[in-house]
Amino acid sequence: MYSQLEKLALLQIETLNKLLQTKFYDKDVKKIVKEAIEDLEHIGVKVRLIENNILTLIKLDKLNPICRL
Repeated sequence: MYSQLEKLALLQIETLNKLLQTKFYDKDVKKIVKEAIEDLEHIGVKVRLIENNILTLIKLDKLNPICRL
């Protein structure tokens, strides 16, 4: 069973993958994807691009929780 952080990270990566597969892939989409990946990495999620331009979750570091309240 996944933790809430794992579920949210997987959902965001899934959404980014759908965005990357749209026919409206341009400079703005690249910027959105890049910023989203940076945000994920800031909270301890390692994301990598694999074959066929698919993003995947490599590692989730649960030891560094960050609260943004």
